[in-house]
Amino acid sequence: MNRESMTEPAFGSIGDCVQRREVGIIENAVAPSPPMKPTLLEQFLTEEGTPYVRGLVRAALDAGNAGTAPARNRFEFHRFEVTLDVEEGVVLIDDILNPSDSGVQRIPLQEFSAALAKQPG
Repeated sequence: MNRESMTEPAFGSIGDCVQRREVGIIENAVAPSPPMKPTLLEQFLTEEGTPYVRGLVRAALDAGNAGTAPARNRFEFHRFEVTLDVEEGVVLIDDILNPSDSGVQRIPLQEFSAALAKQPG
């Protein structure tokens, strides 16, 4: 082994060492993300979206769209309160167990209707 090879850093230069360490930190910092938490809409459909509840909400949507019922309807279920506002074209889902901002989801009426239609039964 000659003197020059003994004095060289293992990675070629100090700059390479720093750069490789920084890349390692960045690579290590990017951990696999945890699974996405279901939206309130998904939770509502899973926990309270029985065929009866879906039929009740669909009937209110249809009646509101036809003008034969109030344009705004509010339903109180076990965990969720669902407010349909046909005039504004939005649905508000409120998780009564979560009083923070993350316990409220505002959804376009069309998206809510499509999610209801996808459910079996």
